[in-house]
Amino acid sequence: MKRFCKKIVIFVFIFFLLSQAIGLLAPYHWGNPWFSSKIRTLDERNKSDLPDAYFFGSSRVYRQIDPSVFDSVYSNLSNQKISSFNLGAQATFAPQVYHLYEHFLDSELSANAKEKYAFVELTHVQNLGNEVMHQERTTYWINFNELRFISSYVANHPGMSYQESIKYYIKYGISFIENMFNLGHFGQSYLSPGYYKAEYLGPSSNGYVPLDYELNTTTDSTLIHHYTERREALADSSSLLDVRAQTTQNHFKSISDELNEVHLKRILKLIEDSKEKNIQLIFLLSPRNTRQSLVNLYHAIPESHKIQLADPENFPELYELQYSFDAGHLNSDGAKIYSTLLAQKFYEKKTDQHVSN
Repeated sequence: MKRFCKKIVIFVFIFFLLSQAIGLLAPYHWGNPWFSSKIRTLDERNKSDLPDAYFFGSSRVYRQIDPSVFDSVYSNLSNQKISSFNLGAQATFAPQVYHLYEHFLDSELSANAKEKYAFVELTHVQNLGNEVMHQERTTYWINFNELRFISSYVANHPGMSYQESIKYYIKYGISFIENMFNLGHFGQSYLSPGYYKAEYLGPSSNGYVPLDYELNTTTDSTLIHHYTERREALADSSSLLDVRAQTTQNHFKSISDELNEVHLKRILKLIEDSKEKNIQLIFLLSPRNTRQSLVNLYHAIPESHKIQLADPENFPELYELQYSFDAGHLNSDGAKIYSTLLAQKFYEKKTDQHVSN
């Protein structure tokens, strides 16, 4: 029995080493097909053709920020040409988006000496849902450092119940083990011919794909059914937008110092790391995706490194039905307004910095 146990330990150890070796050969973004497809395209460009600004985040970046609109509006306001690219991806929230951005900083894409800008969506560090557990896109990024961050985040999160914190530890712990041993990894990326798709780059090849465009062009019956249901749900209950707007407005009227210090510390570290690469990092608070703790966190970020377009009192058009695809996302008309507002806010921030300097 003792000999058998020894063999098991040796086997597990060898399997672990092989898993780590295989994992080191894969690019840092391999498990996120949307992001990975876009990075691969940028890696093929000449350095002189790389963008000046990049957008990182979830579908609220991927589906709502049109680089062509952003570039045009900013260039007209500033008389300075700018080129941006949308690196947003489905369900890419904190801390996965931080993991991707940190590796981006270490890549050749950020090595260009000229001044660059990065916009990272500010999101809550939410727990992993049952529907995404054991999937490649959920586990590929959860290494020891990310597990340590999650553990510290949960331990220092104000108001989180004991039961909720245990769920965080269990789900992220399981995903960490699956990542360390590459359990269930590389199946889709190696076996599925459509894992990395040119369609993720969008009709203008700038990384932006509005939801209504995808609904009108996809031949995937599952996606058509899913998107149609989401759009019809909003049409059947348009009051959902009013509820979101009112809830968000209450958050902005109830700002306090209660926030997650661990989360803030990582944000400040990202800002400093970006400065070393000559990149101005700006955290973006998106509409229809706020909670009190997130609004509190936003207000603790240094002024020169944040932009918010979430407050319905100042941006009521971003909560209107005519500009909505579903309760959580804008349609292409709404995205044009959103991208325009973002460019204007960015121009104002650059102008204010120039005056203060």
